[in-house]
Amino acid sequence: MRTGIFRLTIGLAFVTAQAAFDVASLSTQTVKQGQAWANFDTKVDALDIDISVDHGVVTTTATLAYTPGNGFNGNYVCRPVECIQAPCPDICGYEGNGAGIPGDSLETTAWGNLGDNTAITEMYLWVGDTKVRAELQARGLASAQYEEIVKRRKDPALLETWGSGYYTLRIFPNRSGVQRKVQLRFVQGMEDESKSFATALPLLHTLQNVYIRSSTSTSASEMKSIGSLTLKAASVDGKTYSLNWPGLGEGKFSSTPLVLGKSKVEELKEGFVSGEAAACTGCANAWTAERGGKAWFGVKTLLEAKNLAFEEQPKERCVIVDVDASDSLAPARARKLALLSLKAYAQSPFTANLAFSNGKGELRFLFPEAAVMDAAHLAKALEALKAWVPVAKADAHTTLEAFALGRGPGAAPMAAILINNDPYEYYHYPVTYDPSTWAVEDAKAREFENLRAARADMLAATLQSGHVILFGFWNDYHLSLAAQATGGYSMGGIYGWIYPPYGYRGVVIYDPLAPDKAPTQWYLPPLFGPGRPDAYGVQDLKLTVSGAQTSDLVLLQENAYWRYAYMLDKRGAGPAAKSASLPASWYGGSPDSIAVRISGSFQGIGKVTFRLTGLWGGLHFAKEFTALLISAGSGPNGASLWSYQQVEAWGRQSTGLDVTAAQKLGMEYHVVNSQVSMLALEPGVKLWDSLPAKAGQNQANIPAGDSKNLGVNAGGMNLDGASLDDLLGAEITGVIVAHTGFPASGRLTVTSGAGGTEFAWLLPQATSPARFRILD
Repeated sequence: MRTGIFRLTIGLAFVTAQAAFDVASLSTQTVKQGQAWANFDTKVDALDIDISVDHGVVTTTATLAYTPGNGFNGNYVCRPVECIQAPCPDICGYEGNGAGIPGDSLETTAWGNLGDNTAITEMYLWVGDTKVRAELQARGLASAQYEEIVKRRKDPALLETWGSGYYTLRIFPNRSGVQRKVQLRFVQGMEDESKSFATALPLLHTLQNVYIRSSTSTSASEMKSIGSLTLKAASVDGKTYSLNWPGLGEGKFSSTPLVLGKSKVEELKEGFVSGEAAACTGCANAWTAERGGKAWFGVKTLLEAKNLAFEEQPKERCVIVDVDASDSLAPARARKLALLSLKAYAQSPFTANLAFSNGKGELRFLFPEAAVMDAAHLAKALEALKAWVPVAKADAHTTLEAFALGRGPGAAPMAAILINNDPYEYYHYPVTYDPSTWAVEDAKAREFENLRAARADMLAATLQSGHVILFGFWNDYHLSLAAQATGGYSMGGIYGWIYPPYGYRGVVIYDPLAPDKAPTQWYLPPLFGPGRPDAYGVQDLKLTVSGAQTSDLVLLQENAYWRYAYMLDKRGAGPAAKSASLPASWYGGSPDSIAVRISGSFQGIGKVTFRLTGLWGGLHFAKEFTALLISAGSGPNGASLWSYQQVEAWGRQSTGLDVTAAQKLGMEYHVVNSQVSMLALEPGVKLWDSLPAKAGQNQANIPAGDSKNLGVNAGGMNLDGASLDDLLGAEITGVIVAHTGFPASGRLTVTSGAGGTEFAWLLPQATSPARFRILD
């Protein structure tokens, strides 16, 4: 029998509120070299779920049985389906002929997103009738061993996660008409959400059509379904919990289990397990666990903008127009953006002024001092904008430096909204590639970029000294860097897109459907607070703890991604444009609500007060909440969840991930993380403990501080014959290694030090070597 291998890996996708493994995403493909590619229908025969709860720690064991069907190697097409009410949906899939073709040596794949509150601690694969436990292995070794077995023509397969909760499931080998079984064990902590102690279960089954059966079929085929779905839920701690799982059923369970079952399940929506409220008034619930005599806990809180006390945002704003007449569009848009900005950002209690630049560091202000933009002031601003004549040459840096220096060091913080059409400057490489001059051109490009970055840094420092927070509309990336340094952001560009606030339509400057009509609605994003476009997370999030003794603390904020709906302007509109703007879609919850998770160990029993501080949307805030930590549960699973969250926190820090520490935590707590994978092999096949040397080739094993000849030394590695996988397993960190000559093919030099590893190849008659560098 071929070796059976199981994999879980990531794919970049949006975080959803529904973080779960989707059983319906199961699909099967050919992967072996020499096989014609085909996609195979995959039937989910049975899903058996066992749930146990212990002091708020939910362990879900899911056993999945599936059977690949026949394959289709036709094209992926979408065909309309007749329906009673338009618009009619399309049915998409791989077209094939007849009943399809059977396949062997297939790989089955499914995707999942489990979020920060779920860890995978066990995996089993049935090899024939034998249930095999997957073993933990360093990430690189697991990938290499799977590749050696499968010889796939795509990415290697194994059980892994790159972090942030994203996974794929891969199982090999499979055969048409032959059932396979796999088992996963998920560990979650119940959390506070809307005053309930609950967790969303890690499995679902979305409503999906089976692939098109033949090239002549244009009608909806049968829905993918779970043939048999069974569930057993019980509590270890004896407490009573509730389960509500749309598509399966609901009920209560304690030490007396709840048993549910259903057949032909076409849709299994997000399910929940919930429990009792906190033991003290106003306290957040915490899951608790025990491992080796040490108590662990986890708690969640929501940072909700409406319930947070933010620092006061600057009351004064100034709209600065610095635009030339290099084309007819820029001045027209500048006038509109200036007027809209005054209307949006200078209503009571805020005030604003309007300033026009001459491009030479001189500014003309419309009002003697900032004023509330009531009807009279807006009318005056409108007349001034109509009478304004564009400058001969716009210069954002000179204008902003003059504005900031004119305020003086003692001025109160204020927001500047710049409207500018300076072109984005970048280094122009020669049109014709010339290898002999390319190194010189690269050096010039770096110098060019460094000078502009340095100028952006100087501008940011000048703005900060004048207490100016920069916002606005421009097309220069370096201005955006300066704005971010002051606490502001780019709201868009005259020649581009305008960011809309979440859930609304974007700014309409030019409606492609009615270009001669004035827009009836307009919106601008908020300058400060959680609703502004760059407020997707909390910056500088810090935690202080008082009360009961805690240690090993981990702080995570929930990842959230979104998709902007951009305005269609004159330059972006085309025949296919159907709307001036589209509603924005948000993934991961609300833009004004961010989940924060805290986990760690504790001693004794008592209340713990957590204080969170940070910067959200350019404004500082603080929040306190309390949790009651009581006796720990009897099982170790909560500690495994803590170790997963610890590695996640390390991976999101700017200092980077300690790979050795991450591997140690994964092995010690038996949990998959970004540096530890799982591999299930058939009985008798051992996990690799090192990368095998290729025939006739030795592994490099160079002691620190030594120097080796990589071309001929028996203890070294011939780089000419080495693959990148070979180099990955070679120990050359901190060593300077050089080969003094390859008479026929030039000289190869490998230099490794604190900054990274550089490979330089000098050909016999070349004047400079070809290089590439791997940076630490």
